[in-house]
Amino acid sequence: MKKTLMPFVALSLAAPSAFLFVYWTYAWNESVAMASLAVGVLLAVSLLAWSCLSLYRRQSRGFIGLVACGYCFWQLLVIPGFIHAMKLRRDQQRPNQAGAVDGGIPVLSHAERARPAATDSHR
Repeated sequence: MKKTLMPFVALSLAAPSAFLFVYWTYAWNESVAMASLAVGVLLAVSLLAWSCLSLYRRQSRGFIGLVACGYCFWQLLVIPGFIHAMKLRRDQQRPNQAGAVDGGIPVLSHAERARPAATDSHR
């Protein structure tokens, strides 16, 4: 067993784990999630380089590294949709800021409710 096997396995596991960490941390701390995303990209690029260099001598190791890189780069396509969905969910859970001043109940006077609409033709 070579000395480079364990670092390669660790890198092959660390790169996808950094992307999974984004899902776990985004809800409570966006900056930690973005830092994890940046670390994941750096690890995936280094894994891609190491995998490409390993293809000549150790084809199975290089192929496994390329599969892990494929997963990482696929996550780069999925994570922006996840972030967008989390922001939409967060916006839906917040109370309306304009209506929060008066308790969220719009106040209409009796005259505004009784007045017919301008397009109402049967009055």
